[in-house]
Amino acid sequence: MYHVTVHLFGARFSPSCAKYALLQRVADNKEYFNAKVCRTVRSNFYVDDLLCSLPTHEAAINMIQEISFLCIPGGVHLTKWVSNR
Repeated sequence: MYHVTVHLFGARFSPSCAKYALLQRVADNKEYFNAKVCRTVRSNFYVDDLLCSLPTHEAAINMIQEISFLCIPGGVHLTKWVSNR
């Protein structure tokens, strides 16, 4: 008998697995993070891409740090952040 021990990215179910992993991080840690950060993770991700607009550069840096801290313990390492500043 064989058991899969890693997730196969590129499979048909990969987008739903990525979304589930993000939502589970929020569910497991919502008491430790700002409500806006949790709402952003729940509402502004498409698969593993975040689209979010914030009023200041400092707010964007803070959001990036908070979301990264939320995701890292679950093995989700977000990279390739882009800004117009």
